[in-house]
Amino acid sequence: MNTLKLAHGNKIPVLGLGTWRLQGSDCEETVETALALGYRHIDTAEHYQNQIFIGRALQKSALAREEIFLTSKVWRDHLEQAAVRQVCEQSLQELQTEYLDLFLIHWPNHQIPLEETLTALEQLRQEGLIRAFGVSNFTIKHLKKTEELGFTISVNQVEYHPSFKQEDLKEYCRQRGIILVTYSPLGQGQDLSIPLLQELGKKYNASAAQIILAWILQQGMVAIPRSRQQQHLADNLRAAKIKLTAEEIDLINQLPNRERLLHPPYAEF
Repeated sequence: MNTLKLAHGNKIPVLGLGTWRLQGSDCEETVETALALGYRHIDTAEHYQNQIFIGRALQKSALAREEIFLTSKVWRDHLEQAAVRQVCEQSLQELQTEYLDLFLIHWPNHQIPLEETLTALEQLRQEGLIRAFGVSNFTIKHLKKTEELGFTISVNQVEYHPSFKQEDLKEYCRQRGIILVTYSPLGQGQDLSIPLLQELGKKYNASAAQIILAWILQQGMVAIPRSRQQQHLADNLRAAKIKLTAEEIDLINQLPNRERLLHPPYAEF
């Protein structure tokens, strides 16, 4: 699978498995299936409460640890220095691993000094408990603050799909070598009915979902779609082989934006 080099030096596979809302045996079996199909990037979080099940799936796999890229996240209420370490150590225990490839601030929280959180993350990186760190749901305003504090971050994980394109944020990250990781890349299924994507699917003998993922990957971003179904998991992997033209990418970029799908009350958008 293709990878992108992160600012901290390690490489992230461009297509991963999102595990939000996956629980119990469903989560464990989905991760097992994904790894067997060829996925090498698993995305989870403290807040998902499913890391134990992912850890079990990882232990069942014959893959060496270094072949798998693991991302987890620390929740916005746990961004004090001591809490960040505690969450990281708990994640390592639940995932049954000695290190995380990527550890993210799940949501910004202006009530806890950002410098304190980033200092904690950098310390974990220096100790080898994490290989890289980044953020999630950060706006340009938040990223500027990070930059002013002098810290390097590897990724910003955000909602991004054909009906919600954060072009200014994408360009800001591109200029600074921050990889944009897209969650809900299919618009939680809503974007699959967009006529343009269906038309392109017919041209390439592909699904609208595959067209969307190809569009994301060809723009130098990472996608972490979630699926429980083996066929969909396999189809998503094949999206990397589709090569859209520059004109087709531009047509998708011109689709009108709708409202965010994910806008919790604590968001700082």
